[in-house]
Amino acid sequence: MNKGYTLGTIGILVGGGPAPGINSVIGAAAIQCIVGGHTVLGIRDGFRWIMEGDTTRVKPLSGYLVTET
Repeated sequence: MNKGYTLGTIGILVGGGPAPGINSVIGAAAIQCIVGGHTVLGIRDGFRWIMEGDTTRVKPLSGYLVTET
């Protein structure tokens, strides 16, 4: 359902310590974005690797991967 907006890529990154319920929030956001036609990337291990230019911890998420983890 593209209402005139340009579809793009969305990265999901969580920084900080443990947060109860964060997996559910990430899953809901990712699924909503995928259903809306966006590409969703999961960024593991917080900001550290991204700040160093290491993109090996960036993985595309699919609806299947989000619901299985």
